[in-house]
Amino acid sequence: MFEITSFDDAVDRSWSLFQRKLADHLSAMRNDDILILEWIEETTVDGFTPWVQFLLWDDEYVRGEVSSNSYLAPRYALAPETEKRLCELGWSRPTRLPRGEPDDGSPAFFLDKEQRWADQLAAMTVSTLREIWSVPHPSFIRAEIIGTLEGSDLAADTVESESTPDPTHIDDDTAVTPRDPDQLRNLVACTVEKALGFQPEIDDDGDVVLKMDDQPVLVITHPDQPLVRVWVPLLHGVVGRTRAAENACDLTKRWPGIRFTLDEDRLNASIDVSGNPFVPRHLVDALDQFSAFTPSVDARFAARFGGSRFADGLPRERDASSAPTDDGTEDDGDDRGLPPALMTLIHLDPGGSGSLSAQEVASVCGDDRDAVLDYLKITQEQEISWRESAETARGEGDSGEADACDREARAWARTHESLRSALRVIALPDATRPTSAGAKPDQTEVFGEPTEQAAEQTVFEANITEPPDHTAKGAQQ
Repeated sequence: MFEITSFDDAVDRSWSLFQRKLADHLSAMRNDDILILEWIEETTVDGFTPWVQFLLWDDEYVRGEVSSNSYLAPRYALAPETEKRLCELGWSRPTRLPRGEPDDGSPAFFLDKEQRWADQLAAMTVSTLREIWSVPHPSFIRAEIIGTLEGSDLAADTVESESTPDPTHIDDDTAVTPRDPDQLRNLVACTVEKALGFQPEIDDDGDVVLKMDDQPVLVITHPDQPLVRVWVPLLHGVVGRTRAAENACDLTKRWPGIRFTLDEDRLNASIDVSGNPFVPRHLVDALDQFSAFTPSVDARFAARFGGSRFADGLPRERDASSAPTDDGTEDDGDDRGLPPALMTLIHLDPGGSGSLSAQEVASVCGDDRDAVLDYLKITQEQEISWRESAETARGEGDSGEADACDREARAWARTHESLRSALRVIALPDATRPTSAGAKPDQTEVFGEPTEQAAEQTVFEANITEPPDHTAKGAQQ
C-alpha cells in the first residue's frame, strides 16, 4: 500500500515543504532583510501571539529570535519545562528584559548563526512552531517580509505545489515518493511526456497508451500499490503451451530485463518499476528495453509460437477448406493464422510427438484428402522456413535462437509425418484402418500437466485473480 495515506501524513508533508521553502528564503536574505513568522490568531490586549523572527546582519550572520514570556499573552505563556525544551532545540535564553540595558543578547530566546546554516535554522523553527505552540499547519502562519525579498509568498501552496509536477522540471535521476496513486500516475505521465517529447494518450483508467513500431504498449499504475508496470500484449491464439513455454524461456535468456508470461493462449511481456520511491530514469530504461525488443515481434516471431500478433488485431472465423498461399497462409485475405483443423492438431499434439493415431489425425482433418494435402504443404514450408531461420541465426552467432528454430523445424516435421499417416488412412481405408481404434490419451497427456497453469500470471499479481480490462485494450490497438 502507499505509505502516505492519513491526514497526519499529509500535514507532515506540508510542514516538510514549508521547512524547505523557509531554508531557501533564509539563504537568499541580504543585509538588514527581516522575516517575521507569526501565528494567525487574534492579538489580545495583554500580549501577543507566538512569533519567530530573523534578521541578516554583517552580510553573513542570521539573528533568530523566538517570543518569550515578556511578549506573550498569558494564554501562550511558556512553562519552565517548555522553556527548557526551547533550549534543547538550540535557542539561548533571554539575557535581559525588553526595557533593559542593551547587550549582545536579547529579551527573547535567540541565536546567531552563519547564513550557511539556513537548513538548521529552518528545522529549529518548524520544531518550535509545532512542538512549543502546536501550530496545526503552515497555513496558520503569516509571514511578514521586509527588504530585498519583499513580495515573495513564503507559506503559499504548501500542499498543492507538490501534487502536480511539471514535466519540464522532472529530474530523471531524482527519487520521488508519491503520496497516493493519483500522484504516481501523474509522475508517470509527465515522465513519458518528457521522454517522448509529446503528450501521450491517457485511457479511461488513467494509464498511458503508446505505440512502439506497431505494437501496443501500456504503462499501468497499480490502483493500490506503489508499482508501475510497462505491459505489452504480444500474441493471441498461441498453440502448444509446452512448446510456447520453452520459447518463452528462450526469450527470457535473450532479453533478461523483460518478463514473458503465458496467460491461457496469450503471450504477454512486462517490466515492473517500483513507485516507492519512483525514479523517472527507471521507467525510461524500461521503455528503452521494449523499444529495442518490439521490432522483433514479427510474423516469424508469431509463427514460432503458433499464434497471431495483437498488433494485427483479433482473428476472424476461417473456412477450413481455404487454400494456403505460397507463404503458408490462407488466401481469404487474413494471413494471421493457420487453418482451424491444423491448429487443432497442434493444440492436441504440440510437438508432433505421435500421441494421436493416424485415424485420429484423419478425423480431426474431417477425412478430407484435399485438406490434408494442403496441410502437408503448409507443414513442409514451415519446416523449411524454420531450418533456414536456424541457419541464419547460426551465421549471426546466436546459438540460442538457432536451437529454438531447430526445435520448431523438428516439431513441424513430426506434424508433417502425422499428416502423411492420416493421408494413407483416408486414401487407403481398407488397407490401413485397424479393427479397433487406439485408445485416446488422457487429458493430462493431451493438454499437458495441470502444473503448467502455475506459470500463468495476470497483469497485476497482487490481490488480482482475473485479468483486468487492459487485455481488451491491448487487443483493440
